[in-house]
Amino acid sequence: MRCEPWPGDAVDALGVVYLASVYGWRKRGGRCHWQQVGEAAQGRRLAIITAWNPGSMPTSAWQNRRRQGALRAALRKHQKIFWPAWGGLGIWWEEALALPDISCPEACDWAVRFRQNAFLWLDGRRTWLVFVGQSGAGRRHHAPRSTRS
Repeated sequence: MRCEPWPGDAVDALGVVYLASVYGWRKRGGRCHWQQVGEAAQGRRLAIITAWNPGSMPTSAWQNRRRQGALRAALRKHQKIFWPAWGGLGIWWEEALALPDISCPEACDWAVRFRQNAFLWLDGRRTWLVFVGQSGAGRRHHAPRSTRS
């Protein structure tokens, strides 16, 4: 799967929610970092991926916990480093995992494997939302930084 810049002229309503969301992660013993799509990555290189709500279809809490556990187990099996992460907006939040020093194509593979529509990717310079659904495979999009309340 390739990651290419995407002009983002055709973002659906769900994409708008993804773009407006706030994403956070915490390194073991460290402080929490918060990021939004379009913000400077400040040298950080990582992906934030979840197994929750595959295909953006609401799933029960126990199914989401089971799927997230399967993602953690698969990453451990492949000896990947990861930290706890979150993403959401308003009353909607999902548990996720931050994977440091991962390439965009590898992150795409993980997101597809766990049936996600998109993931957050920091390339060291900018924070991208990478769509991996059928119509947006590997296309990156960033929006202007929004003001957090």
